[in-house]
Amino acid sequence: RRTVGKIIDFAYSTGEQDQYRVRLERNDDDTTDIYISHRSMVEVMTGRDNESSVWQPGPTDPTMEAEMLQRLALRIDAEFNPEASGQEQEANAQQIAKDLEIKPVAPKAGIENGSDGKAAAVVLDEGFDQAWRRLGLVIDRMGFELVDRDRTAGWYLVRYLDPAYEAKVKESRGFFANVFGSDEAIEAPTYRLHLGDEGAKTRLTVQDAQGGEDKTGVAPNILSLLAEQLR
Repeated sequence: RRTVGKIIDFAYSTGEQDQYRVRLERNDDDTTDIYISHRSMVEVMTGRDNESSVWQPGPTDPTMEAEMLQRLALRIDAEFNPEASGQEQEANAQQIAKDLEIKPVAPKAGIENGSDGKAAAVVLDEGFDQAWRRLGLVIDRMGFELVDRDRTAGWYLVRYLDPAYEAKVKESRGFFANVFGSDEAIEAPTYRLHLGDEGAKTRLTVQDAQGGEDKTGVAPNILSLLAEQLR
């Protein structure tokens, strides 16, 4: 790769790009949780003769997240324990690998429909603390733009542009507006993802930015996307 790259860099491409997001969250007991989420982009050939290509979102890979967490944990351990012997370092590495081992779990999220038959909430079969952590990871994985968050009040504020909503806004603009303003981007609405603490369960709902009822009609779509990732 290095040899070819010196001559002509664009002659080599893997067709896949990986991105990792690291998020640090301070806890009340003066500890800090570190989360790593993985996203991928895959190059897909298009055109009659595959003469061009586009990059599309690919699947997330929890094993790669665990691998990067393990590397980071080992590096942090070495920074804080520089005098550790080789045997101690090996024991720490084995313990870290064991702690980060991916284990199969039963589904923990289910959709609750409203009277109109559309998704009204996602009910998580876990307490608030665990639900808060998992929702934060899902937000990172799905590429939502995180605007703000308030753990005490139990909400994340995100921006998300739903494809159906985008098409609806363009249609409402009218023919001439779409022709002469085709390059004008549709602004992504802001949503509040609220987690309601119900003891052993947590209820996730989607609201508007102020905590009221969503007026864009996108809330059921967001809940369906989140439920799929939170299972």
